[in-house]
Amino acid sequence: MVFQYLIDLKASYELSRVEKHECSKVIENRRKCERLHGFSSKGHEECVHEELAEKKCLACSLCKEEYMMFYGHGQNQTACATLVEKFKQNLKSANDLQLNGATETKKVKIPRRCRDASYALGHCLHKYTKTAKDR
Repeated sequence: MVFQYLIDLKASYELSRVEKHECSKVIENRRKCERLHGFSSKGHEECVHEELAEKKCLACSLCKEEYMMFYGHGQNQTACATLVEKFKQNLKSANDLQLNGATETKKVKIPRRCRDASYALGHCLHKYTKTAKDR
């Protein structure tokens, strides 16, 4: 129990350090956007770029190995972040087409390596945010 407390304390310290230095500008941009647009689903859509920039900065500083798996790219491979972004854009386009009466949409799949990289990155970031509140 004491050991877990020390791990959580170290994670909280590292998160605080990164928030105050490496990622302070992107965190402030996200907060400004949320203050401007609110926390509703519509406000969330308006601030998605700020949220992704914050996630990328935190990942780069706190989860270096997972960051490289998700944002980096291997030989002849597109970065998973790029593929996921294309998937989201295609999903939004498909939803817009269906709303306008179209029935045929292009299917886009995310490779297994990218699903794994996304899961690993989320798991790593969660270690730092599970005890932290939005500062």
